[in-house]
Amino acid sequence: MYVKKLSIKILKSKRLSLYFGFDTFYLYFYFLGPLGKTLFKIDKKYFQLSAFFPLQFYVTTIFINTFLKSFKNKLLGIIKGFHVVLVTRGLGYRFRVKRFYKNTPVVRLKLGLKHNYLYRFPPSALVSSIKYRLFIFCNEKDLLPRITSELRQLRYPDIYKGKGIRFNAEPLNLKVGKQR
Repeated sequence: MYVKKLSIKILKSKRLSLYFGFDTFYLYFYFLGPLGKTLFKIDKKYFQLSAFFPLQFYVTTIFINTFLKSFKNKLLGIIKGFHVVLVTRGLGYRFRVKRFYKNTPVVRLKLGLKHNYLYRFPPSALVSSIKYRLFIFCNEKDLLPRITSELRQLRYPDIYKGKGIRFNAEPLNLKVGKQR
């Protein structure tokens, strides 16, 4: 991968720099912003439009729409970022952030069991915790739902008592227990 072969600086402002480059097989977009940097790589074959094959044109337009959406998400991630707040509810449920293993955040989860869980976050995620709340900030929109779903799978909220890991503003629909 050789990005600087033909790189052109397209946009420069105080908040964002965008570089464009290409080689034989790929187009490259390199973003540099206040929250980090990222490289976006696309295969050139998706940009070959053909008027003779409408199905290929349809597939290519679908790909271009997907490309534009993920391009926008990369830009928003570098400029503003994305965040999620997870909350635990239950006796003895706690989050505790420790930083070790090559400066990546590691969270110790106490989820009411005899043993603790350790979850290692990717290096692009910033994590902080206050007792029963976990704040996750990331500049990649694709990565954030994966992280939250893996954490929620450890203790999904109980339908009777509401104990478990949930989002901050998530409504709980609790079932009524057995009536005597």
